[in-house]
Amino acid sequence: MPRVANLTPLLAAIASAPAARVIRSLGLGDAETVSDQKVTPDLAALWPAMPSLKRMRLRGIDVRFAGEVPLQQLELEASSYYGRRSLETLADAQWPQLAAFSLVFRDNDLEGTRSAGQALVRFLSGAFPALRLLEVSGGILDPRAPAAYVMFELPALLARLESLGLSDNLLDDDNARLIASRLASRPPLRSLDVSRNRLSHVGIGLLAPFATDFRADGPHRELTREECT
Repeated sequence: MPRVANLTPLLAAIASAPAARVIRSLGLGDAETVSDQKVTPDLAALWPAMPSLKRMRLRGIDVRFAGEVPLQQLELEASSYYGRRSLETLADAQWPQLAAFSLVFRDNDLEGTRSAGQALVRFLSGAFPALRLLEVSGGILDPRAPAAYVMFELPALLARLESLGLSDNLLDDDNARLIASRLASRPPLRSLDVSRNRLSHVGIGLLAPFATDFRADGPHRELTREECT
């Protein structure tokens, strides 16, 4: 995607394209996009023009969410420098059909990580009748900036999930104890991925019983659920 300061004309062109009504998946941005946007567009105009659109991937850009969003799957890659506004406005919208949400947060700034964690929790505190898969990765679960860990204090959220992805974070054994205590009150997840974290075999063993398909890193390779228990 080209680096543009105003995405509104591009979104208008997509919405008016002859094939717009049959497009089911849309990706905007890429890993090289820079934070030089002067306008943060509202995606609301896309929904009536693209009634078949169910999946969206946003990387390296900022957009604004509001009103009722008909997406079933949303993948967002963000940091303090790009995608931050998209993350912050998620809670301003309603998501009655959202079944899968994935956030990759890439940032080494602790204040940025803390702010992102707060925005994530605001979003996940909302009503999600269809949400079944949640993936949160890229370092937003950092014990030094624990704002995002409040997501494990949301019983309504944990009760509805079937799959939980927490790979590529900074989880340690103390975090594993917290997560295990919150998962203990519900049936096992269909899948739980805690690979590429800072868990010892102790933390891995604490979490392994809570998913049918469990994934975690061993010293040199990925462990299966049977090896962890």
